[in-house]
Amino acid sequence: MDLTSKYRMIPIFKSQDTAGGAVVGDSINMKNAHKCTFLVNFGAITGNSILTVCSAAAAAGTTSPLTFKYAPAGADTMSVSSDVKGTMSTSAALTLTATTYDNTVLIVEVDSAEMDLANDENWLTIFISAVANPLNVGIVALVEPRYSDSATFLS
Repeated sequence: MDLTSKYRMIPIFKSQDTAGGAVVGDSINMKNAHKCTFLVNFGAITGNSILTVCSAAAAAGTTSPLTFKYAPAGADTMSVSSDVKGTMSTSAALTLTATTYDNTVLIVEVDSAEMDLANDENWLTIFISAVANPLNVGIVALVEPRYSDSATFLS
């Protein structure tokens, strides 16, 4: 089975320099999904920003900050060991230090069971605070659907 048969690939934030502006990724409706894995591809970063993931009853909402799993790549992009995943850890507000995340990939995972689905908080959104300038970043999500015929996950 190929990757795209099992997971839905969703561009969340196009690669760009946010020039000190905040990153608000496109929201994903997780009602019919098991898990979401964000692949956050960083270019140049100067300064520190904070990455958070929230669930809400509406797209782009911040009602419930979530604790998520994350792992950085083992080295800078296109370097030896950049294909090796670092240690998986958890956070509710990850500080993105330039010395650690500059020119690397970060894996962020959220299981839908961690969301407040009982209160209809089906929408999942990734945020990066507006501190780092420059902050070159692009984000793609891999969503594991509950059903093979799930419709779109975007708002």
